[in-house]
Amino acid sequence: ALPISTFQFETIALLTAANLGNIGQKISCRELNNAEYIIKPASYTPLVGDITFANGAHAQLQIENYLFNAINYSQYNGGGQLSSLYEDLNNTFNQELNITLFGDSITWGVGATGTATEDPRDKTQSDPRNNFASKSWANEFKRSILATLGENSTYALTNHPASPSGESIITMQKDYATFPIGNRFPSVIVGSGTDVFDENDGDTLLNSQRRLTVATGATVGMSFVMTGTEFTLVYSQLVNGADYELYIDSTLIGQFSTSGSAQFTVRRTHTFTRIVDKTIEIRAVYVGSVSTVSVRIEAIELTKKIRIKNQGIIGIDTRRGLWSYPDTDGPYGTYPTDNSFGDGLALTFDDDYVIYQLGTNDRGNGNLNAPEFMIRNLEMLINKQPNDTKEIIMVANPTDPTADTTGSGRFMQMQDVQKQLSRFSKAQSIDFIDNYTLFERLDPLSITSDGLHPNDLGHSMISKNI
Repeated sequence: ALPISTFQFETIALLTAANLGNIGQKISCRELNNAEYIIKPASYTPLVGDITFANGAHAQLQIENYLFNAINYSQYNGGGQLSSLYEDLNNTFNQELNITLFGDSITWGVGATGTATEDPRDKTQSDPRNNFASKSWANEFKRSILATLGENSTYALTNHPASPSGESIITMQKDYATFPIGNRFPSVIVGSGTDVFDENDGDTLLNSQRRLTVATGATVGMSFVMTGTEFTLVYSQLVNGADYELYIDSTLIGQFSTSGSAQFTVRRTHTFTRIVDKTIEIRAVYVGSVSTVSVRIEAIELTKKIRIKNQGIIGIDTRRGLWSYPDTDGPYGTYPTDNSFGDGLALTFDDDYVIYQLGTNDRGNGNLNAPEFMIRNLEMLINKQPNDTKEIIMVANPTDPTADTTGSGRFMQMQDVQKQLSRFSKAQSIDFIDNYTLFERLDPLSITSDGLHPNDLGHSMISKNI
């Protein structure tokens, strides 16, 4: 049989006014982010998100296609934190990147297949954690980052030290060697008898050398910006090689020799206290008796390390989230350790990013001021972060309407949570990931396991929405 072509409608009104009944016919609607539908038999019972035509026929929404298209419309980029995260993930010279996912049972992984034991628990950092095999959004996010590292990357699984079981932490790494050329490695030349040039040499690590040549009384150097704790300088050793001075953020760390018996691909690793976006400068220093000497750099080697912690705790709202943070107020340069529960903290001083997925359980805190309390608690969480940690806020999916009504001690619906978190994020210039908008045209039962917690499809799409 010939393939069935897709009819496209510009608006929802035009789509629903149509009289279509060709079973199996594909249609799409531009107004609905190019969502695709397939006309179903008369016996089909429509779900939320499906289309009913003027003649009573039904068309089933193709959920995965719809979600992939909807992703582009379900983020608010207010402060640039997501763009910064993407850049840091792909920047080799961000040598240590640490991300924490802090949330409730949805971040933990409830609803996905293959999850670990959940009990016993008390809503603190000593609760059991999920395993890495399950299909939670946190694990799917980790796997997607691991995939970007590609071949020759490795990873190790560990757990929060106060938790009795689970694999909440993944540390992945990959080795890189970069030849220092281009705008990322600007040169500085002061005085006469100096030069910086690049030379092809098939005996070197990357078949090239950057030569920093210096005479007495002159200065020549190159620099780069990095985040991390170490790098390795690969150089060609010469009988009359220059020394070099190493500066970090304009502070002299030491002077090092490149002289010795002539050989290629000599390595020296420099380690230091963790720095964030600081300038490293390698400055050639004249030594010896010949007219000029040089440092011949073959490469800068770094092992890029990415650590992602899943600090999802089942049952917490924003108030109980504070149980995993310091008792004293912040913000902090050196992150404190004070916490009356004694189970450790969700964040550590070296966390670069934290993605907050909270608010689902704030719907039922039993107080008419639930929205104000949720925002106040979220402000407190952000204020207690380490100074250099960038926050991103994420709202969870819609829930089954029969379980998402006010009353019985519940004073918010998920739509209220979405509005409050969106408004707060915009006011504070914080990037906002809106999973409510991503799923709102769908029947919650199609993307959840129980009307609340995402199923495998729901978890997968939340991961893709970051």
